[in-house]
Amino acid sequence: MKRYVVMLGFWLATLGLQAQTTMSEVFKTMPDSIFPVLTKTNRLDLIDFLEAKMKAKVDNRLEGESEMTALTDSSLTLRLSEALTVDMALVPTVEAYDSCHQLVRMVYTYHLLSGKGQESLTRYFTLRWRPLQQVPHGLPLMDSSTILKQDEEIMNKTLK
Repeated sequence: MKRYVVMLGFWLATLGLQAQTTMSEVFKTMPDSIFPVLTKTNRLDLIDFLEAKMKAKVDNRLEGESEMTALTDSSLTLRLSEALTVDMALVPTVEAYDSCHQLVRMVYTYHLLSGKGQESLTRYFTLRWRPLQQVPHGLPLMDSSTILKQDEEIMNKTLK
């Protein structure tokens, strides 16, 4: 009987930890490789500024500014540069990924420098920042290589 009580307590504690996961915590634990333009200190500053009801802007590694415009327990919006906005959300799942029933959905919106359009790319990550190769309902993820190649070509033309 004692064994079942201990197992039940452990299970309830695990559920409690999952329920307490917030976007702020997820953003803090994000590896630098996801947004190489921001340092961990930048990410922490953005959260602190927004929570203090200040304008959440930081100087990024590209000598530009990045701004967090919204932060809730389950989502955030981040303008990394004039050309890229990222919307992140915690989404519940039926299937467990890394022992959690939540994923991080990231929608990258690339704004064309000419101001005439935009393209979006959606990616999913586990809470341990492992990328998923397929969206939970089985649809393949968009290939970002064509968008990134177009951005590189535009940047090269702009810098010349």
